[in-house]
Amino acid sequence: MRKNKIQINFPYLLLSFTITVAIIWMSSIQGQSFFGNPSLLKRIICNLAHIPVFVLLTFFWLKALEPGKKERHSKKYIALILACLLLFAVSDEFHQYFVPGRSATIMDLGLDLLGILFGLSVYLVCSKSKYGEIGLGKCQHNSKSTGHTQDGD
Repeated sequence: MRKNKIQINFPYLLLSFTITVAIIWMSSIQGQSFFGNPSLLKRIICNLAHIPVFVLLTFFWLKALEPGKKERHSKKYIALILACLLLFAVSDEFHQYFVPGRSATIMDLGLDLLGILFGLSVYLVCSKSKYGEIGLGKCQHNSKSTGHTQDGD
């Protein structure tokens, strides 16, 4: 059994760390939000912003720590990265509980989880379009890279 070799992609790793630090920084701001006392519309937008932020965070972490070009993450490895992201989301909400004027909410955690799942979906779609079939183990290259077509032409 051959193990996946992880190749760290430093630009994606830098983006991952940047978003992670930005989330921690924004969660540390005292009061309801850094907008002051926002209107209902701004609060809804701020809450929904959890989704795209965690989409990007998930996608960038998966890209930062992916195996070589001919391989994909194993299901266990993807599950580990997703579990770490979920743990980060839980710890972020826990942290907000102790920041004056902030609160921890299940709704924010649910939006974070939605973002994580969408981020995984984006990663899998991008991986499939770039490498052909995705089996979360080894991948087959498309016909352009191998010189063979998949439909027998």
